[in-house]
Amino acid sequence: MLTGIEQYHWEKAGYFIRRSLFDANAIRSWDPSDELVLESVGALIADLLGGPCDLVEAAADSHPSASWRRAEGGAYSAGSATLARQPEGVVVRIAVAPDEGLQVLPGSHVSPLSTAEMKQLGEDPAAGLSGGIRIRLAAGDTLFYSTGLLAMAQPQTERNAREVRFRKQRG
Repeated sequence: MLTGIEQYHWEKAGYFIRRSLFDANAIRSWDPSDELVLESVGALIADLLGGPCDLVEAAADSHPSASWRRAEGGAYSAGSATLARQPEGVVVRIAVAPDEGLQVLPGSHVSPLSTAEMKQLGEDPAAGLSGGIRIRLAAGDTLFYSTGLLAMAQPQTERNAREVRFRKQRG
């Protein structure tokens, strides 16, 4: 079940962190198909999306290069400055070791980018954005973020986090 502060962060910023959701030692050998892990986050995902959800992808690496992207729609382009619709998915990033490899732009899941942000990304999609923040996770921490949130992961030599993506069931 979501706490009030988690709900607030989800709606306003597009993400929240659940600290120590998993045992740091046990999660190191986590497999994306592990039912126990999926069941642990399933109820939270259903709360976030307003109903049942489906596992869409257990990504080996959702961010193959350092550039700002939305999990729904891929790498930034001039056409992705605004969202055509409210995102219907959640990315779950579970840290298996200390992880500081992801930056997010809070609020970008619901707000169009500013002219300055669009210009900056047009010139260099890997540049830092004003207002972007680095997410810091300890082993066992779990980040939940909207598929519409602009995020940029740094290429890592070690896999410190695993990501799975969920989408609201249609029908």
